[in-house]
Amino acid sequence: MSLNRTYSTVVLLSAWLGLAGMQTSLAQNTAKNLFEMSPQTEAQPASVDTVSVDQAGLIDLDLRDQDIRQVLNLLSLQSQRNIIASPDVSGTISGRVYGADLYEVLDGLLKPYKLDYRESGNFIHIFTMDELKATNEANLKPVTRVIRLNYIAAENAQEIIKPVLSAAGSISYNKLADTGFEAQESDGGANGFAHYETLVIRDAKPNVEEAIAILTELDKRPEQVLIESTILRANLTENNQFGVDITAVADMTLAEATTPISVINDLVSQNITGSATAVQTSFGNSGNIATTGGTQVGIIRDG
Repeated sequence: MSLNRTYSTVVLLSAWLGLAGMQTSLAQNTAKNLFEMSPQTEAQPASVDTVSVDQAGLIDLDLRDQDIRQVLNLLSLQSQRNIIASPDVSGTISGRVYGADLYEVLDGLLKPYKLDYRESGNFIHIFTMDELKATNEANLKPVTRVIRLNYIAAENAQEIIKPVLSAAGSISYNKLADTGFEAQESDGGANGFAHYETLVIRDAKPNVEEAIAILTELDKRPEQVLIESTILRANLTENNQFGVDITAVADMTLAEATTPISVINDLVSQNITGSATAVQTSFGNSGNIATTGGTQVGIIRDG
């Protein structure tokens, strides 16, 4: 009886240890491979319940041999983000995720299987590593662009965008058109280059695109200020002329005037008798004293 109990205890203990070992191994494999992609396994249809997103934007996944393209499509639908997979992205995937944001899910979902993503504007593009390598090599090849400027000087523009270019990049611009020439005895003419202000940029494609974006922002029409004016034509008359008015009276005998005051009165009233002659100026004759401004000088010479 005792021997049977001992045997049963040993059997149960061995079974328990074996089960515990299997659970430990399963837990380790699950922790090591959160996602498992197997292209050979037939993909199971993915349902809406496969991917869920809460109000905070955290994502739960329950994947069991499901097509990765369908999973990415559900991620795009549930998270309301634009996720586009390249044609070379394929395979099935299994795994579970709880309470992760979109970028954490993409990192865990893609990178272990030689996939990666690039974000451009509002789009997230999924590529294979080979595609990314080819894309990076294409972007590193130098390209040349010709930029015609409308408002900013080419010399100033090249100084602004020079920091954007790499050490291998280059930029050149045309010189300003000649404004004139000096004629010589042996040369009575000249030729001058007249064209738009132009830049020629050569560098890796991303650098050139960044330089073009900067120039697009800078090369804009300056703010204009409207100034209105009215030109009035003024007629020059005796009322607004200034200067010196000189009037001379010649051949007038002072004896003809009874008093000094009468001389002034006679000049004002032009009551000049005898051989006296009033010399008329552009301001009028000697009797006109109604003009304003300036200095008036009268000269009387005894004849």
